[in-house]
Amino acid sequence: MAILLDTKSIKQTFYSFGEYSYEFIHLTEISIDTKLEEREVISTFINQVEFATWTNELRVGKEQAREMLGIPFDNSHFDFSDLHKISSLELIELTTSFTNQYQDNYIKGESYSELQKALQTHLKNIDSVYFANLDHFKDNDSLKLRNPQASVYSYYFLIFWFNHTEDTFTVCEWGED
Repeated sequence: MAILLDTKSIKQTFYSFGEYSYEFIHLTEISIDTKLEEREVISTFINQVEFATWTNELRVGKEQAREMLGIPFDNSHFDFSDLHKISSLELIELTTSFTNQYQDNYIKGESYSELQKALQTHLKNIDSVYFANLDHFKDNDSLKLRNPQASVYSYYFLIFWFNHTEDTFTVCEWGED
């Protein structure tokens, strides 16, 4: 498998909201080898990084990241086939619909607004979008989830998108714990 992550080429943006509940958006943009196919990039990413804690490690360091929640999917069972491919416009529709449906329950609106700003910034250049919604796996007592970590999240989306013009791959986490 090709080496995907070059730490010199990572650009991160992190938003968190709320005093007691913790809504967050974490965007990590990674430069990629343009010769690799999207499936290969995502599969390499899932298998290459310490999937559960990698974003926290980038943000706060390895020691502190061990005490934090990470990605709720278990990369020894979760793979490319668990993702759904959609267009960038369908991603906007998905996040809007989800927010409208659950806003009274646990989405406060701030994280949705920031996500929409980020998507609008990237929308013109997004070529492909792949996502996984934690809710699709919760009912099955799935081996694809890291438990008890996965049960802590009210909602969680793992979203990947590609910008082939700029040769970038973005990993977006949107959720609340």
